Amino acid sequence: MRDRSNAKTAVLLIVFLIAGAFAGHFLIDHRLAGTISITTFPAGANIYLDGEFLGTTPISIESVQRGFRDLLITKEGYDPWTRLVNIEPREHWSLHLVLADQRIRPQWMHRLTVSLFSPMILAKDRLYLSSVADGLFALDRHSGEIVWRFNPGRMSFTAPLIGEESIYLLAFDGTISAVDRSNGRLIWTAKLGVSIASGQRALLRNGMIYVLTDDGTVLHRIDAASRTKRPVERLNAVDHLRVRVQAVALGKVADVLYLLQPTGRILLVDRFDGRFIAAKSLPLLPLAITASDHFIYILAEMERDSYRLLALNTNDLSLAWERRIAERPTTIVTVGERIAVGTMAGTMQMLNTADGKEYWIYQTGEEITNLVITGDDVYAGTADGSIFAVDSISGAIRWRADIHSAVITLIPALEGLYVATRDGTICLLYRPE
Repeated sequence: MRDRSNAKTAVLLIVFLIAGAFAGHFLIDHRLAGTISITTFPAGANIYLDGEFLGTTPISIESVQRGFRDLLITKEGYDPWTRLVNIEPREHWSLHLVLADQRIRPQWMHRLTVSLFSPMILAKDRLYLSSVADGLFALDRHSGEIVWRFNPGRMSFTAPLIGEESIYLLAFDGTISAVDRSNGRLIWTAKLGVSIASGQRALLRNGMIYVLTDDGTVLHRIDAASRTKRPVERLNAVDHLRVRVQAVALGKVADVLYLLQPTGRILLVDRFDGRFIAAKSLPLLPLAITASDHFIYILAEMERDSYRLLALNTNDLSLAWERRIAERPTTIVTVGERIAVGTMAGTMQMLNTADGKEYWIYQTGEEITNLVITGDDVYAGTADGSIFAVDSISGAIRWRADIHSAVITLIPALEGLYVATRDGTICLLYRPE
């Protein structure tokens, strides 16, 4: 009898210990669990975690066990989105996702076997682009087919310059090639004898090409209108100053060149004879420069991880206004009364050109590599291959599309949105109203 009692007690003890172990395990996992919150644009997307349907967005999921989880988001009319997410103990993991609209599909797409680093240009019925080592391409804007190709056998890191009848390709070794826009045949070459690196180092105005050399110490001017080889003219005043210049911009009203030095010094130079006009030194590390009718805009790093957009009056280089940029800026574009700045952290910031007043901020979550402002929309291309269309007035998202390669050029047109990516993909996307 005692043996039966002891056996029964032992069984109950084992059951109790197992139950306690399971309960303890549950409590530990519960304490170490995290939470997930998901919102989408548009709302109403289906959420699956490890294959289990949990509901539709917006949604908050409690007590998600730690570790890696398969997250799947679907909605009819949009591309599915899936990721392997890592949930840490007591972590609140949140996601706001703009779903890729399946209506945004290429009307045509071509993959060139080249790598692109400079912007693509649309002029009349052609798209022009240059690769690093494979020369210059002209594509038909309606089909994307290659019309002609010109390969000078030299490396190029800058975008081509487009004239009325010619297109000009600047090579790294300082050779400039003038090519007939209609057939891609070489017209003339000019040799500077010094390197031309990537960046904002050349521009074309009224039949004249202005080129900064690699070290920025000399500004050259070339007669681009002639169909014969032209000698290179050195603008003596700039050469005499021996200034190192990293970027050049052109005034849109006065015939003035704005030269930006890496020390933060800005020079105004007459574009006809290189005559020195004025200079101003700013305590900053300049990143980019652009100009409008009344202001020169400079993106700069004031101190480590502190960024500003400065607007200088064109007449005397006095500071009109400045605005803090939260993250490292990557691109700037201005149209009319609006100026947009994109950042490495994915922030798109729209400002008023006259006083720097902020209209809105939109966060894409991905590094912005290209920005374009149209009348109603702002288009942002990212390093992850996404394209965001945002209302230019309100900053509200319109749609998102995926190209799956870093976007370097966006060109809005009546027929759609032309896109060029780092891996050589060229396409024309349909744009819904």
